[in-house]
Amino acid sequence: MTNAPETRKTHVIRILGTNRDGDVLSHMWADVERMDVVKYATQDSDGFWQGQQRQLRWQDDPTADDYSPDGNPARVLDTVKLCNPQGTEDFSDPDEWIPLLIIRSLRSRQGDAGTQDRHRNNPPDTEDILNDARVVETRRIVHAGTSIDADASAAFEADPTLKAFVVPGETYTKDDSTQDDSQYVEHEVITYLKPSGNDEDVSGRNQQIKLLNQYLIDESEPAQLDVTGPNGLNPPYRLDPFQNIVNINFAPNVIVVFVDLNAHPPTPSRFVAIDGVTLLESFSVHVTNPTLSDAIGTAYKVNAAAGAFMTATIPNYPGNEGIPENSHSVHVFAIDGSLSLAANLARVRTGTSLVMAAHYALQGGVDFGAWTAPAQVDPPGLLWSALLATVTIGTVIPWKIRYGRHRADNRSDPRNVMVQCYPTGTPYVNAGGGRTFGFEVVVYRLDPKGTGPVYGVGDNFAGDDNPPKRIDPAWNVPIDDGGGLIPDTGIPFQDPLPLIRTDVVWP
Repeated sequence: MTNAPETRKTHVIRILGTNRDGDVLSHMWADVERMDVVKYATQDSDGFWQGQQRQLRWQDDPTADDYSPDGNPARVLDTVKLCNPQGTEDFSDPDEWIPLLIIRSLRSRQGDAGTQDRHRNNPPDTEDILNDARVVETRRIVHAGTSIDADASAAFEADPTLKAFVVPGETYTKDDSTQDDSQYVEHEVITYLKPSGNDEDVSGRNQQIKLLNQYLIDESEPAQLDVTGPNGLNPPYRLDPFQNIVNINFAPNVIVVFVDLNAHPPTPSRFVAIDGVTLLESFSVHVTNPTLSDAIGTAYKVNAAAGAFMTATIPNYPGNEGIPENSHSVHVFAIDGSLSLAANLARVRTGTSLVMAAHYALQGGVDFGAWTAPAQVDPPGLLWSALLATVTIGTVIPWKIRYGRHRADNRSDPRNVMVQCYPTGTPYVNAGGGRTFGFEVVVYRLDPKGTGPVYGVGDNFAGDDNPPKRIDPAWNVPIDDGGGLIPDTGIPFQDPLPLIRTDVVWP
């Protein structure tokens, strides 16, 4: 359960993201705890205490009879756009966001009398951005797995138009062991309010309300405020007093597949993943060239914002230690992870087999014209594909996965947020005895499902030996000293990758 005080009854709503086109983005969500019933005590002018209770109607549950997609009509609402602090260039006009309705004012009844509350949430586009009527602590809320993840995912998969999922606060728990501090949002948690109001004795009576929000502070981290919105607000996000952000997710889960290529006995590289990365399956990729061994594929499930998540060590072969030609090439794929496990593994195996067959056809001297590019280099759901070629035995390769901005501009068409999975190592001796200090981007897509236009087909997959790559020059610079085999141009080892100016569509 949430750790809300006993004087509250709450629910948690998972709100999905959207973009300029109005799409439902199931990989982006915020969990927001909203107060349904609040019990409190007040002291009158004669010093007597009186217990009271306030009930709030949110009408935000799509499965309830009173659901209103625009919120309770008795309220005046604003929309705050929660944005990924990593990759968002303009917080007042983002490409993707999570829409969160906040209360500016609400009408309520107390006995036979009607009342109205106004909340000075002060959007950053107004002149009055300060709010001396609140005492707040600015906190950082990081991503964590929860007790509702499976049920929420099933609901969203069953109804792709669904934008929210609601559970009682008492059934919602977070697993702190799964925290991912690469995904976060910063938010003002209110500790005191100083409202003013009127009663029959005194006009404009000043009050102070203490909100029992210490549990929200205890469950979060101090804000760093390294990224702020216009006028220093939103982010950190300012909401009304009746709701708080308790969890966030900006990046999708993806399937990462390492295909271990070598022309020697099929001894796979040793992959070691961090906690939170799930090994799905290892499998063989059949190669028709009789002079070459089958490749070894290993599939993992990982969040696209996990950061450094894997190291790979190129293995020694018994009796062949120290031979420079004793090498692997490592081909990595990042594939949309929203489908079922069985469907994902099926398309991983099919797609990688096609790609590797094309790769080995080149290596074996077979005419590439028999293949149709890029159909054989973009398996269904493919988001990213990169090649690290001719790595000699004993080399240790760190791998990172990233979800964020990749172009230097602010355009949203094509989208500027993407998945990248790449090595972050140091130069190594390649199979030709030279040195390699980078890798090649083979192909990528920008749409979240990996079904849209294909970008950036590299020279080894473009139709003949060495045509110009159809890729931005920033991702096509020399990456070896001339002593290697392939690739000879690509991206030098660095983190993050350089920003590019344009996405080049194939063909």
